[in-house]
Amino acid sequence: MRNKKNTPIIKNASYSFLFGGVISLIGQLLIAFNEQMLHLEVKDARSLMTLQLILVASLLTGLNLYDKIGQIACSGTVIPITGFANSMTSSAMEYKPEGFFLGICANVFKLAGSVIACGVFFGIIVSLVRFLGMLI
Repeated sequence: MRNKKNTPIIKNASYSFLFGGVISLIGQLLIAFNEQMLHLEVKDARSLMTLQLILVASLLTGLNLYDKIGQIACSGTVIPITGFANSMTSSAMEYKPEGFFLGICANVFKLAGSVIACGVFFGIIVSLVRFLGMLI
């Protein structure tokens, strides 16, 4: 039997839950701020919150802080919006030396391409199920 390092599953799950919850709480607070202070409707406040979380995640990635937070938070930072922004920004940073078009534009979707493809695929499946459910 090989030597296997024990992974602290309970600790990692707790950190993931905590950090994922904190990111979600920040999202809710941003929605409330956008509604009350910026006088936006709920739909617009939610859209702006999405952009704000993307901006913060991209800035943290650019400052090399997102990965450090991710090591503490385990999988808690893989919430779709912030995790997707991190993958796009880190990919763009990695290929920047190759130039804008051949570097960034050509390679920015390498990491996130599978996420987009799965999202489109399952979006179509859910739409078909919903449409067929309405026919029955």
